[in-house]
Amino acid sequence: MTEPTEWLPSAYQDEVVPHTRESPTAWLVQTASGAWAIEDGEPVQGTDPTWVLVEGEVVEFDYRVDLASGEITITLDEGGERHWTTTFDANVAAPPGTSLTVWGYSEIEMWPSLQEAAFDLDEGTHKIAVYAWSYPSIKFRFTEGRFERVRVDA
Repeated sequence: MTEPTEWLPSAYQDEVVPHTRESPTAWLVQTASGAWAIEDGEPVQGTDPTWVLVEGEVVEFDYRVDLASGEITITLDEGGERHWTTTFDANVAAPPGTSLTVWGYSEIEMWPSLQEAAFDLDEGTHKIAVYAWSYPSIKFRFTEGRFERVRVDA
């Protein structure tokens, strides 16, 4: 497994995701009644989380691996052919067990490859990040106030 940098409950995976956390257990909070819960993606001050856990519950998480960030510059030559360069190694690839995502900061858009981002972006320089999400999701069991990875025998 590629070393993850941040984790997110799979149920929170969407076009716009909440801030990731350093581990699945970092998502745990205790409610006012003392029950354990996964903190809501966008918590509301003074309210209890809605995802209350029971002992032994299995929850799927996705991890993110940061691969590169910087700028991509799109130019068109005299014949209208599109060219692009990056300020980082453009040969970045998704590690095994992950899927590549390219995020455009100013465009607030995602692409599955640098090539597709370069085709879609307007001429000019754009700030982007390249990262990979685990696929498929990884299962963790809630036990004694923390998450433990569910091991699958090969």
